[in-house]
Amino acid sequence: MRRGQADILGALILMVAAVALAAFILGWGAGLVSFSQMGYSEVLAREGSRVGEAPVLVDVAFDEDLVDEGWSGRGLILFVANSGSVASVIDRVYVDGAAAEAVPSSVVVQPKQVVKMLVRYDWEVGRTYLVRIASTSGVVYEGYFVAGGG
Repeated sequence: MRRGQADILGALILMVAAVALAAFILGWGAGLVSFSQMGYSEVLAREGSRVGEAPVLVDVAFDEDLVDEGWSGRGLILFVANSGSVASVIDRVYVDGAAAEAVPSSVVVQPKQVVKMLVRYDWEVGRTYLVRIASTSGVVYEGYFVAGGG
């Protein structure tokens, strides 16, 4: 074999080895990235459904006595709608930043549906209250409502 042919053959062998090494490293890196991101699929699915949730406080009625609703004492009647595309489970109610007792304790609001929740709270006429609802997935809606005469 002549000297020129040996140089070309040697360069060709080195090039094949470099391409094989690059292909191995690329495959290993892609597998490593894929494996490390497996846990994110659940998070992405949950966040994707959360985007479709849109609970809204349509109105808040301040009632002197909730006897008609099967509950004695003063309180609020929340009318909660869901303008989103997936069902929303409302399980927390806050009035002026403090957790409030609600009946039922959680409600499922289907898309384009309005449900009623009762909240035991001793309110004062003419005062403005910050009412906040939160879903199990963490979507929050809040609004200011003025207590009128019961």
